[in-house]
Amino acid sequence: MSENTTLQFPPLAYRLKDFCKSAGISLRTFYTLKERGDAPAITKIGGRNVIRHATADAWLKAHEAKAA
Repeated sequence: MSENTTLQFPPLAYRLKDFCKSAGISLRTFYTLKERGDAPAITKIGGRNVIRHATADAWLKAHEAKAA
């Protein structure tokens, strides 16, 4: 018998709408934060704007530290 195993990895990058959904903010809030210089850095890959997983994680940790 062989088992079909699917490996699960965290995403390497989020599309903007997926990042906003996971962070619990609206896309409009994201752009407001971006205008203030307080949004995570955007990377362009293949014509898409994405936020790297590591960048999103660091941004969220920084905001948790500010709230504490």
